[in-house]
Amino acid sequence: AIEINAGDSLPLAQVGKPYPLFAFTAVDSYSLVAKTDVTVSHLGETVAVEEEAFVPFEVGSYVITYTAVDAFGNKAEESVTVEARNSLPPLTLQIEEFSLHPVVGERITLPRATAEGGSGRAEVAATVRSMNTGEELPVENNRLVCEEAGDYLLIYTAVDYIGDTVTEYVYIYDVSEEQCIV
Repeated sequence: AIEINAGDSLPLAQVGKPYPLFAFTAVDSYSLVAKTDVTVSHLGETVAVEEEAFVPFEVGSYVITYTAVDAFGNKAEESVTVEARNSLPPLTLQIEEFSLHPVVGERITLPRATAEGGSGRAEVAATVRSMNTGEELPVENNRLVCEEAGDYLLIYTAVDYIGDTVTEYVYIYDVSEEQCIV
């Protein structure tokens, strides 16, 4: 059996940009899986796969076929179809409304950010940098501790499935021993 880690909604591909292949597992209840392979085709023609990705060369559907052969020569195949477009919707970040007034040393929860558009499946990460020292501060579970008075920069970055990125900045000014104010 082959299980493709593609999820329910497949990310879009963009013509001319590498599209990473989905991870997959192949298991056989009776023997070892002797060989696995991944091929990509477009309109019946084979598309080159290099470094675990393929590059769509024109608009249309691309079929990614995952194959496994067990020790007895039995073959299993699963396929997914990815749509390639010339351009994709812009990748955007939305940061929730917030008001922060923590005391220095207090753990605060950062505003949540979500990404839309692009190829899909964007992952959002938040980092915080002290504008006084330039040091990056640790963010764990979307939480931060303002360790000292000063100014801080929240940096939100979204990366979609094909590697396109968008970054938004939020400034925290005048963090004092009493409060930090956004």
